[in-house]
Amino acid sequence: MKNFGTLLGYEMKKIWKRPLVWVAVVLCGAVFVCITPIPSHYSDQTFTAVDAEGEEICRLVTAEEQFRAEMEGSRVLSGRPMDEAFFRKARETVPDVDALQLHTEAQRAYFYLIDSSYCGAFYQFSGLMNGTAEDFYSFRRRLIEESWNYGKEYMGQTDEDIAYWERMEERVKKPFLFQPTQGPARLLEVLTLLTAAVPILVGLCLCELFSQDRRCRTHPVVVSSKWGHNFLFLVKTLAGGVSAMLAVAMVAGAAIAASLFLYGAWGWDGAIQLGIYTTTCCLPITMGQGVLILVGLLAVYALVCGALASAVSMWTGSGVAALAASTVATAMGIVLSVYWRPASGGLARIYSRLPFSFVNVLSLNEHDMTHLLGLRLTWLQSGALLYLAVAAALTVLCRLGWRRSSGCAKALRLGKVGR
Repeated sequence: MKNFGTLLGYEMKKIWKRPLVWVAVVLCGAVFVCITPIPSHYSDQTFTAVDAEGEEICRLVTAEEQFRAEMEGSRVLSGRPMDEAFFRKARETVPDVDALQLHTEAQRAYFYLIDSSYCGAFYQFSGLMNGTAEDFYSFRRRLIEESWNYGKEYMGQTDEDIAYWERMEERVKKPFLFQPTQGPARLLEVLTLLTAAVPILVGLCLCELFSQDRRCRTHPVVVSSKWGHNFLFLVKTLAGGVSAMLAVAMVAGAAIAASLFLYGAWGWDGAIQLGIYTTTCCLPITMGQGVLILVGLLAVYALVCGALASAVSMWTGSGVAALAASTVATAMGIVLSVYWRPASGGLARIYSRLPFSFVNVLSLNEHDMTHLLGLRLTWLQSGALLYLAVAAALTVLCRLGWRRSSGCAKALRLGKVGR
């Protein structure tokens, strides 16, 4: 065991010295850096508005100026309580506040030519800025209660489960302090898209974790050595798991760095409930903590993908087969997420645990609970444990293949010695 660090470093070096691994990580990171910016659909346009003195303002606003107004204008309101005064000022100053359409021509002219401070608020809470603070919080509460009632009727939630979420909801500070959360909200969306790339990325990194020794014809010597039966398998498994999580963390880190570079840390300390996708979340966390949770789910998913690639690599002795298995896993996830979506019951629970449904920003809104050995686990906790259990099962399967090949190698070696 005194050589554990040396062997682990050697196995890590074997993985990361392959140019294909770095090409995969760099290309994947570059792709997600490119999609991190918030999509802009603006074009140069002339707007006309009337200011407080009654003077008409008419000028050309470039696409860049429009985008900057939406991103930076609302920073003026950062930290302001979303109380009755907040909503009253919006009703009194922003034109067409009762319009059903998001950002009417009059509103855009007002935001771009006169005052852009409420531009972000109208983007984040499009149909709720025309009412009172009570209307805003009542609407959110109604959405949460609908989720609880659905869980109780179709997903087997109990009154104790709902009481747990009631206590969590009480810990969420209200009124919310407004924060421009467009940047971290977009980042959560991008990290959700990363779910599709994890199997292929990890497969490219670990497809030769066990097959490389067979290809180089060193496998019989390795597995029949003094420490080859158990110790080397442990080292290889740890190196594979660490490398899988490291590759995903590097890509996620690149997207996070791009988001911070483009939009700064604005909104990261805002309540998760201010995010465009996480309005009904009952967890008392910030947008930044939500990003960390999603990165953690991606790391756990990377372990599952790494265990799958390792098991296929071990049993087939082929890196191509391991990469093919990772590709098939990605394709199946996409097909199931698009064409198979059960409404309720056991199939709905299975569907909701698939990677494209679970490793998703929308999981932060889930109120489903799981009871295990007397413990009450939240959706995120039970899902993470399930994924770790799947990774452990695949590792055991890989271990069986290692024992099988070890026994064959020793038998072959003894046969040669006998002759």
